[in-house]
Amino acid sequence: PNPSGAGFATLSYDDKARRFLFRSYFMDGFTDLETEVPEAGLLRAMTQEGSIVRRITVDTRERGVWKERSESSNDGGRAWTIVYDITMRRVPGTGRGE
Repeated sequence: PNPSGAGFATLSYDDKARRFLFRSYFMDGFTDLETEVPEAGLLRAMTQEGSIVRRITVDTRERGVWKERSESSNDGGRAWTIVYDITMRRVPGTGRGE
C-alpha cells in the first residue's frame, strides 16, 4: 500500500512495548509506520520499501493547529520531495476547553 494516499490513520500506544504505532489505512489494506514522539505534540512516522522512504510529520504544539507534512524519497532518504503540506486550524467555538 502507498501511505501518501491514505484515507485515514490511527495512532495508538503499546504500554508493554513502550512504543507508538501509526497505521495508515487504504482500500487495499494498511501500512504500519515506525513512529517516534520526540516531544509532546510532535510525531514522526516513517516506512521504507527498498530505496523508497516515506515520512510523515505531525505537529500539534500550537494550540488549535494541526500541521502535517508527507515527504517521499526515492534514494534511501538523501533527497526528499514534499507530497503534501497542510495546516488546519480549529474554528473558534467548536472544541473543548476554549
